[in-house]
Amino acid sequence: MTTSMRSPLLLLWLSLTVLGAACGCGPKKPAVETLKKEGEPCSADDRCETGLCDGVTQAVCVRKCAVGCNAEEVCTQLTPGRFSCQPDQRRLCQSCLLDSDCPYPADKCIVVNSEKVCGRDCAFDQNCPSGYVCVNARGSDGNAKVQQCSPMVASCACLARGDLMQPCVNVNDAGTCFGVKTCDLVNNGVSCNARTPELETCNGLDDDCDGETDEGAGTISCGVGACLRSANSCVDGGTGTCTPGMPITELCNNVDDDCDGTVDNGFPIDNDVNNCGGCGVRCNLPHATSTCSMRTCHVDTCDLGWANCDRMDPNGCEVETASNAMHCGGCNRPCARPNSTATCVNSSCQYQCAPNFWDLDGDPSNGCEYACTFMSSTDLPDLGFVDANCDGIDGEVMRGIFVSTTGADSNPGTKAMPKQTLAAAVTALVTSGKRDLYLSAGTYTGPLALLGVSGVNVAGAYHPMTWQRALTNQVNVNGGAKALEIEGASNVLVQALRFQGGLGAPTAYGGWVKESQNVRLESLELRAGNGANGQDGADGSPGTPGDPGGPGRQGCSRDITGIGGACLLAFGFCSNPSAGTGGASGCGFPGGNGGSPTFGPSAPPGTVGSNAPMGTGTGGQGVGGQIGRGPGPNTSNGTVGAPGTSGTNGAGATTAGGFSMNGFAGSSGSPGTAGTPGKGGGGGGGGCGGQMVLDASNTCNAYGSGGGGGGGGGCGGARGEGGLPGGASIGLFLFNANVSAQGVVAVAGNGGAGGRGGQGGALGMGGGGGASPYGGNTPFSGTGQGNACVGGVGGAGGSGGAGGHGGGGSGGSVYGLVKNATSMWNPISGTSFMVGSIGAAGTSPGNAGVPGVSGIQLTF
Repeated sequence: MTTSMRSPLLLLWLSLTVLGAACGCGPKKPAVETLKKEGEPCSADDRCETGLCDGVTQAVCVRKCAVGCNAEEVCTQLTPGRFSCQPDQRRLCQSCLLDSDCPYPADKCIVVNSEKVCGRDCAFDQNCPSGYVCVNARGSDGNAKVQQCSPMVASCACLARGDLMQPCVNVNDAGTCFGVKTCDLVNNGVSCNARTPELETCNGLDDDCDGETDEGAGTISCGVGACLRSANSCVDGGTGTCTPGMPITELCNNVDDDCDGTVDNGFPIDNDVNNCGGCGVRCNLPHATSTCSMRTCHVDTCDLGWANCDRMDPNGCEVETASNAMHCGGCNRPCARPNSTATCVNSSCQYQCAPNFWDLDGDPSNGCEYACTFMSSTDLPDLGFVDANCDGIDGEVMRGIFVSTTGADSNPGTKAMPKQTLAAAVTALVTSGKRDLYLSAGTYTGPLALLGVSGVNVAGAYHPMTWQRALTNQVNVNGGAKALEIEGASNVLVQALRFQGGLGAPTAYGGWVKESQNVRLESLELRAGNGANGQDGADGSPGTPGDPGGPGRQGCSRDITGIGGACLLAFGFCSNPSAGTGGASGCGFPGGNGGSPTFGPSAPPGTVGSNAPMGTGTGGQGVGGQIGRGPGPNTSNGTVGAPGTSGTNGAGATTAGGFSMNGFAGSSGSPGTAGTPGKGGGGGGGGCGGQMVLDASNTCNAYGSGGGGGGGGGCGGARGEGGLPGGASIGLFLFNANVSAQGVVAVAGNGGAGGRGGQGGALGMGGGGGASPYGGNTPFSGTGQGNACVGGVGGAGGSGGAGGHGGGGSGGSVYGLVKNATSMWNPISGTSFMVGSIGAAGTSPGNAGVPGVSGIQLTF
């Protein structure tokens, strides 16, 4: 380093050195520690003003015995050669077992008169309390113990616990005498030197030790009025004397000054209000106008607002009735009501209910009769039945419609005048804008329907008289296919009710909640009714039968041309015999008419009759008979009409049904089809005519018989209708709803049986064919050429087909809870579901349905 660089540094060091010396910035001397006073915590003997540091739980400065100990202290050896003043724990001569039972380490447990007692260390100055001596003693452990305070008389009986020279008493019925305890060295015990109390007598002594002499002996008196004197009957153990006072001139001062036995005699004191009973005794009774009678002041009248309620004159009119709560507005009119503080203001009672008491009934006789702790001005019905706003009910009186089975729907719905029916109560709730519906115990006709009603609470379990809530106050709502119906609502509470729905047609619901949000169901029974049985399908009506065909008329003689009309004369005259008409049909398929007969002979085998027409209808009708050729096989009969076909049976329900926004719908059976009608029968052919030769110039011509008509076709039987489904039973149904539940039991009833399928209608029989007569008035009965013959028989009508049977409906289903996928179900606690029996399948002569199904919970 160069000289130019060292010079500035050297100057800086010199400057700092000079400054340091000037400010005295050298090292500091250690501070002198202040010595600890007696009783302050310490760490060593030399840290104490007393020069001694010791302690059992914490070391403190203690005084040396050489300085001198106080009256309540003892000198004890802490460690060899170290003696300190310590508090006297008064254990000297007290029982012990070990040295450690005695107060200080130098105090030893020694044996005195066969007893183990604590000694006291006396090594410092051999000083012991009165009655004790500092000696070597035998310890409880059998070893010698040096310099211990021990009783002089070799016994602790007179010394233990400081008994010697302590105050003592001798007590009996006469009194209490005091003394001090003395030591009985003969008996090695303690005795009391107090004397025995005696009854006080006139002897100049304090016999009963009460500090008084000859008291209780009584007094003697002498003189009257102002001269009356008294004296003790016993004085210094002898009989006392009494001297009366000296009389003076009588003064008007209510004193018998002249000692003649009469007070203020000669003065007007009998009825003067200014000298009543004595001179200068003015009657001035408080708050009253006074009178004097027989030397006594009496109340005449009381000042306004005051009364003499105790009927005592000396204190005048003592009660201010405008403010006295016991005599408010008059005597003995107390302002007192139970559980309240009463005041009297302007002679009128006013009351302030005590904390947590309320006057709800306004009856002064029971005061503030209702005990309740106010918690909130808003009081919703709750399952704890708590009256939060102390208005007398669980709920708010001014915000509720009250309902009772003994009420009337014309009532306003208050506690005193409740409604009677649920329908009227709900209407009043909506129109009044109130919040709650309170139902007292009883049975109501259901349903309970809350349609489009929001922000309301319906609560049961109320007593019909007190309107206090208890579970024993059971509220039943019976009836309705939907016993509880909530739809298009929000923020609704239904609580402490029991619902029993009616017969379901077609479906029974214990509870129905649809398109509703924030619905709370609490402590409810929702019991759905049973589903109704499904309606049976109607039976088909039977087909009507076809009418029979009419008979043809008999053939007959008609010729009038013979000689002299011989034929006419012989056989009579007849017109052309008519054919039988076809039988009618109720469904449009009649039989064909019979064929007409021929007249007279023709080329062999005879003149032919006409062909009979067929029965009407399209296809399958009876064919008409051809011309008759004579009796027997030559006659052509009509053919039978074709029969109708039977209807088909309807299908039975194949599923139990399903759910939609409208609830549950079961499945019906299908109807059968009707039978088709039978066709009409064909008519019989007409009979052939004939001739009989009477002689060469006289012959008789005759008609054949007309053909019989065909029978009408029978109608088909009508179809049997399908059976309807049995009613379902649903404990609780939710659709687009948000519902929470607490203590809710939902019970489904039994499902209804499915309806029976209808019986198909029976077939209608076809009508029989008409006959063609033979004989009777026909001219000839023989067979052969030239003879007339019968016509053909009409064909029978065809029978209609039987109607088909209807199918059976499905049986009713049962479910505990059903909800759609968008519904929210929140069972908080105590919620359960039960279901009844499913409905049986609907029967049918054709196809039966299926039974219902069951489930505890279902989401669709």
